[in-house]
Amino acid sequence: VKYGWPNFKKVSFSHRIRIEERLFEFYDKDQEDITNNNTVRLRYALSGKTIDFDIFQQKIYFGAGIEFFQDLAKDSESFINNSRLNAFIGHSIHDKISYEVNFVYQNSRIYLNDDLKGTDQILRIRVFYEP
Repeated sequence: VKYGWPNFKKVSFSHRIRIEERLFEFYDKDQEDITNNNTVRLRYALSGKTIDFDIFQQKIYFGAGIEFFQDLAKDSESFINNSRLNAFIGHSIHDKISYEVNFVYQNSRIYLNDDLKGTDQILRIRVFYEP
């Protein structure tokens, strides 16, 4: 579910809620076997995006967002991608085509009782077409 609100003159905000099911296979050194884990989690994202600015005769926009993840099963032991931050710059090539360069920073852990172990820094390029 995606909902755009509030919208201002030069910046608009978007809220997105997702429910997803994921299947993981972990190798547990203590048990020397593979532990399968099927999780259902809730994802909530809040993002903001500017209008297109005319920079060097190109339509350029900026944005940022944050996303949180929460397992819905009470007995789940795994938890991946605790939170995610991103910032992006985009270019509107045409009314229907644009692309973005995103920098994503996310914290991760495998099990609930673990500390945040993984810190990922991702550079992502996204292409959009709106018919």
